[in-house]
Amino acid sequence: MISETRLSACTDASTLLRDYRDAARFIKLCRECPCFARSWLCPPVAPEIVKRLEYYSYARIEALKIVPAQECVLTGTEIIQNARLAFEQRLLDLEKELNGMACGFSGRCPYCGNRVCAREEGSPCRHPEKARPSLEAFGFDVSAIAADILGTPIKWEADGCRPPYYLLVGAVFY
Repeated sequence: MISETRLSACTDASTLLRDYRDAARFIKLCRECPCFARSWLCPPVAPEIVKRLEYYSYARIEALKIVPAQECVLTGTEIIQNARLAFEQRLLDLEKELNGMACGFSGRCPYCGNRVCAREEGSPCRHPEKARPSLEAFGFDVSAIAADILGTPIKWEADGCRPPYYLLVGAVFY
């Protein structure tokens, strides 16, 4: 059994950009990931898309806290992937409702299945209606956002032990 809780908070977009974005630091960390520059959800993000964030007044931070039961046999990746599509659809719905720009969850894109991302082929995204770059792709410190703005720190797997919960974090700038 798995329980899910939605978390949400609104903040000033300029504050989020000023206090929680350190592109140089986080892009450097992203370079260590095998998805770097190989997925449209990952950095580097086109400068004109990054610049668009500056035109928005507000940011709505959305998160999904997923608490697996002790007896749950799914892996962390399976738990996250099972919840991710609905979470990202919520972000897309808010993007439309607020006339804004969504930033999704990081990790492997769920929309192309086992196919290689079109970015690796030098082609545009196959699913531009659904796929959005992650907050990390823009250089945001998602751990600090979760702890400071949502009051819920991200927990990580350690020594092969599952954390008490998983946290998917995204945002809509509007």
